Amino acid sequence: MKQAFNEARPAVKETVGRLTSALEGKDYPAAYQAVEALSNFQDQTREQRVLAARALLTITGLLQAAQAQGDQGAATALKQRQVSR
Repeated sequence: MKQAFNEARPAVKETVGRLTSALEGKDYPAAYQAVEALSNFQDQTREQRVLAARALLTITGLLQAAQAQGDQGAATALKQRQVSR
């Protein structure tokens, strides 16, 4: 992620930093919020958009797995996702 967004503007780089930190800490609800924010930036290259979309799908799967194991934070994040769509 950091390599793909290396040339991005500072706000995008900050979001990528939050995303990678959340993933390293297995804080999947925070990672989901960060990747959603990353997906909303308009000035991305095609490669960056594809990477953000893939990360969104992966993190959604991680949230679902965490929910299945009883993680209430993951369940709440998935519920908010459904409501916002």
